[in-house]
Amino acid sequence: MKIVLSLLFLVAGLGLGKLRETLPSRRLWGISDPSRVVISVAHSAASHTGKYIRPATGIGQVRALALLMPSLKRAYSDLEIRNIYLSSESLLDRLECDLICLGGSKNNRVTADLLDRLGSSCPISMDGSEISWREGSESETYEGTIENDQVIDDFGLIIRTRNPFNRSKDRRSVIILAGSHTYGTIAAARYFCEELGSPLRRRPRSFVALVQAQVRDGYPASPKLIRFAKIR
Repeated sequence: MKIVLSLLFLVAGLGLGKLRETLPSRRLWGISDPSRVVISVAHSAASHTGKYIRPATGIGQVRALALLMPSLKRAYSDLEIRNIYLSSESLLDRLECDLICLGGSKNNRVTADLLDRLGSSCPISMDGSEISWREGSESETYEGTIENDQVIDDFGLIIRTRNPFNRSKDRRSVIILAGSHTYGTIAAARYFCEELGSPLRRRPRSFVALVQAQVRDGYPASPKLIRFAKIR
């Protein structure tokens, strides 16, 4: 009998440990159907190989995706990581799925379309490398700093809200992680997973956040929150 009870306690402990690991990540992402989640990465460049044109994304999107995947896999074991598309690819009805968009409106047309759909409910707009934050009749613009052809300071944008392309009761989510420059996207991903993913962090279901980070050796160090707002 004691052996049976010990086994039951062991199984219960393992189960609780798994829940403590997965629940905070699931609350962070808010994804309804992980088997169909779509990741759209910015189409930043294209090169001709001599035989065909090869599209590519930026280093910020690549490193941001590497930061995000462990958190996603902890939250959703059935996540389909094959659903990764360049923003130049047509998503068709996949636009109505849970969406994760990496990169700003300059190079990611899905991000641009989402910001347009969100309209006045979201205080953010993007114009090239400029991120504008509206508050009432006032607007403040943020842009990363470049010196000697190097980005030394960058801003990252985080948006999590309901997918405006999906009006059903399924409550599909959209998450945008973007930057003034490519390193801002990494800063946004870092802050999203490391800070907003904390079990002790309280956050509304729909929100927008702006973070700032110093860039050292091509990597944003310790992003800090500078603006935060709930999305209606």
